[in-house]
Amino acid sequence: MERLLENGRMRLTFCLSLLLVSLSVQAKTPEPAPAAPTMNEIAGRVQSVDLGESVLRVSTESGYRVTFSFNRETKLTGLGLPKSVEDLKYEELVTVRYQGKELLALEIEKRSLASVP
Repeated sequence: MERLLENGRMRLTFCLSLLLVSLSVQAKTPEPAPAAPTMNEIAGRVQSVDLGESVLRVSTESGYRVTFSFNRETKLTGLGLPKSVEDLKYEELVTVRYQGKELLALEIEKRSLASVP
């Protein structure tokens, strides 16, 4: 009888050891980091800003006209400390960092100030 009890304790100890090892291995396995969004960028001059439609139109040096959408999360940086897209003026040089085919502007860097007429 004692031998059965001892055998049962050994099995229980063995099972608990396996469980602890299994939990230890699971705890040490790191989660893969989420992929950072890939950003593209285009430099050009501001042609227009439509606040109602949340659209910024930029013309590139090579003559392409590109229309970007923007939202509240769009970050503005650069000269003159722009606080909103509304601060961008016609012909100012900007670099737009965007994501995806939808051309959503994630960051707009103002690289020149508008010339005063």
